[in-house]
Parts: sequence; C-alpha cells; structure tokens
Amino acid sequence: MGQAVAIVRQLCDALSEVHHRGIVHRDVKPANLLIEATRGGDRVQLIDFGIATMGESQGVPDPNDKLTKAGEILGTVEYMSPEQLMTTAPVDARSDVYSVGVLLYECLIGELPYAGPPMVVMANMLAGTKPALIRTKRDDVPRALENVIGKALELEPNKRYASVAELARACVAGFAQPVPEIDLLKVRDEVARPPAVNAPNAANQAVTPSSDTASRRRQFKRAPYVTPVRVLMDKGATADGRTEDISEGGILMVMDGACGDGQRVRVRLVVPVSGRVVELEGKTKWIINGRAQRAVGLEFIDLSEEVRLAISKYVALMTGA
Repeated sequence: MGQAVAIVRQLCDALSEVHHRGIVHRDVKPANLLIEATRGGDRVQLIDFGIATMGESQGVPDPNDKLTKAGEILGTVEYMSPEQLMTTAPVDARSDVYSVGVLLYECLIGELPYAGPPMVVMANMLAGTKPALIRTKRDDVPRALENVIGKALELEPNKRYASVAELARACVAGFAQPVPEIDLLKVRDEVARPPAVNAPNAANQAVTPSSDTASRRRQFKRAPYVTPVRVLMDKGATADGRTEDISEGGILMVMDGACGDGQRVRVRLVVPVSGRVVELEGKTKWIINGRAQRAVGLEFIDLSEEVRLAISKYVALMTGA
C-alpha cells in the first residue's frame, strides 16, 4: 500500500509540472508509467503525451475553454474520465486527477472502478453507478484513503480535487504513515542470486529455476514492466502482487500469497501498450522466497495473438530491438 501511495505522489509531482504548463496528459495509465532505478532510488517516469492537449491557462483551464472536439474519444477507456468519454464537460487537469484515482484504486485491489467495452463503461457512468468501495475488497486500507480515492473518482469534475497536488497531499494524509521510498526494482537483486542448492518444493523453501526453464525464458527478449497483478488459483483462492518484467513467454512477478511450483493459474493484469485489463492463463515454473516476498516465474499458456503482439511491441520499444 505504501508503495502505491509513493508512486502516486511522484506521479502527481510530474503531472503538476505538466499542468502548470497548460498541458493535460489525458492518458494516465499503468502502461504510460515507467519505474527507473537511480542512485537516489526508484523514480516514476510519465511517458506518451501523444494525445495530450494544451490550453492557454495553467492548472485548471477555464471551464469555457473546451480542449476536445465534440464526439472525440481518445485514450484507454477504463482510465478515462466521464467528460473524456461523453464530452459532458471540458477536459482539463481534473480529468488527470480522475485517471490517477483509477490507477490508485487498481493498485490497491487489482480491479478497475469500471471495466468493459466503452458503451458499458459509459452506461455505468450515466447511471451514476458507484465503484465498489475499496474496503469491501481490502479492509486494511485506511478509511480516510478510501475516501480520498472516492473523491478523485467523482463523476462530476467540480466534485473532485481541483489539482493533482491537492490529491497527492490528501493521499499522504489519508495513508497516515510515513510514505516509503519506491523500491519495486530491488527484488531483481534477490532473483539474480538464487539459492545455490536445489530444495524441495515446500512453502518455506526456495526452488531454483531449472535449466530447461531458464533456457525457455531466454528464447524471448524481456523488458522491465511493473503493473499490479492478481493471481487466480484453484477453489477461488487469490493472491495479489506485481509484475517485474514481461516477455511473450511469461512474466516475473512478486507476490505476498502462495502458489505451488508447476501450478496452472490465471493472472489478471494490464497489457502494455494497449492498456487493456485481461486474464491470462499460465503455469508457475519456479519460485524463489526472498527476505520479504516471493518471486515467481510464470510461463504463459496459449497467449492470444492480440496480447502477444502488444507485448512484443512493448519489449521492442524498451529494448531497442
């Protein structure tokens, strides 16, 4: 939870600079965030300003200054504000506030406030349907933080936070704990040094990747990719975590829950480039128990061509292949 708040705080800092230059990003989503390891710690990088708009004013543009044309829908539907989807109000900095709220909502529970085809999302918004309360899915989230996200996700722009800076301050206050440094990339140090001795597959023991698995992973180019993931296992059991890298062959993910070596599971995650939330079938190929979390290598099974191409495009972009 602290990592999610830390990411949002850095993201809001970046967006605040953008907004003060009169620019609205309009496509804030996991696929457009990169985590970069620096000497000062992991840093959030906001990318892809392909559909950003620029107005004459700074911060929140004049309500009479409409930045999009009637009927124009650009962006990834699940992360778009109601005014972007339905052109019911000017698209301004508060639209990015809404998208940040969606991202934080997803980070905390692994689900989106509204999901489905554009018409389904718009129908829910028009009906005034409220997203499920976060604490019904995860009761360790402070009620104050739940309320912050709820305000960021208000369907009417005037009811949201007026700026991302205000949203960031509210998130920190709602978390009510010291916000940690982002350390999402540190797990690679543990994974890069697996145990030297093979151990039986038990809950408290580590499984060293087999040479066959390692060889298969090398068949595909991989790229860093950090996004929330929910693992769906047998008998309705679930576990939450995040990906660390991705390839056409599978993902490296870090999770708090347990799953078995060689177990077939389904994972729900955001596909890079497209930004779509999908469920993919896979098989766990190795497990390494680190100091605080479990790293799991997952091999995809029967990946659709659409998802494969999206991953391939992302990896090529990140690796320069």
